Amino acid sequence: MEVTLKELFSRGKESFIKLTTYDLNPGSGEFKVCLRQTLSDLEEVLRSIKVLDIFSYNETLEDISTKDIKYLCTNALLGHLIHQFGEGDRIEVLESSKIHLIDFLELCARCEVEVEAESSCSILQDSKVPANLKSSAEHRQTKIARYKKIKELEGQIKALSDKVESQPSTLPVDEELQRELLLNEAKLWIRRSEDTLESIENELQTVKGMKELKLKEDPKEAKSSNTGSKPKSFIITKDVISKHVFGAGYPSLPTMTVEEFYEQQYKNIKSAEHNQSSSAGKTSEEDKDEDDSETEEAIKKAREWDAFRDDHKRGSGNRHNMS
Repeated sequence: MEVTLKELFSRGKESFIKLTTYDLNPGSGEFKVCLRQTLSDLEEVLRSIKVLDIFSYNETLEDISTKDIKYLCTNALLGHLIHQFGEGDRIEVLESSKIHLIDFLELCARCEVEVEAESSCSILQDSKVPANLKSSAEHRQTKIARYKKIKELEGQIKALSDKVESQPSTLPVDEELQRELLLNEAKLWIRRSEDTLESIENELQTVKGMKELKLKEDPKEAKSSNTGSKPKSFIITKDVISKHVFGAGYPSLPTMTVEEFYEQQYKNIKSAEHNQSSSAGKTSEEDKDEDDSETEEAIKKAREWDAFRDDHKRGSGNRHNMS
């Protein structure tokens, strides 16, 4: 049975809450399975958003239907999951998370969800302007204001959720109430994303600084890391559309579709078979030439012996003691 976009997003969001509230043990196999499935679900939602063109570039918030507003936060959920639980090279994990969060802020700014989203996005996207340029006092005031806004939005969301849930199931959902709830959730994720992006920038500076220091202290490691032949990683996607979607979220990894992957594997197998058959054919020809040479030599010797016997009858060569 095919899962709808609404069901896919709901499942991904419920799993996100389960993972981030630590309802599951992070070290358990169940947690890892849930994490993989949640990332897969949210990535599929992103793909569907792209295919269905839900958020067109010429649309504002007023043009977006209430049922589609919830999908605004898909990149935010993905970015936070990757930042919190991503494995592998930490710099790559941080960069991937950063791109998802910036994509979310850019979308909110484009759809005019909140005016502040545009300014925060433009500042955070400019990597040439380090966060430490702000004075400590200004930075502290910004953090306090953001924290207060987060608490305010959480309170509003709780009150609106209670109102929605208290409505009789026999009556249609109040669309205006539902829209306000979803917009407040998007605004809350804007504040959380700003906080996470700031944390990512600080951690990136620390991790890159430690890496550079380690390479300076151990030049041999720097040389080996430059000359190493580590296989390149890549992401296999279902089709060309998802190739572009995942390419945006994982810029450090090349992507290829399933068809491209199998085509490449087919070419590799054919190439190996051709090399093997060529080698076998060459060996077979050499053996055949050697056998032919031995056969011709044997025939030649046999003919020479027959000719010798015809010219020299038995006993004709030894007449010394015949008298």
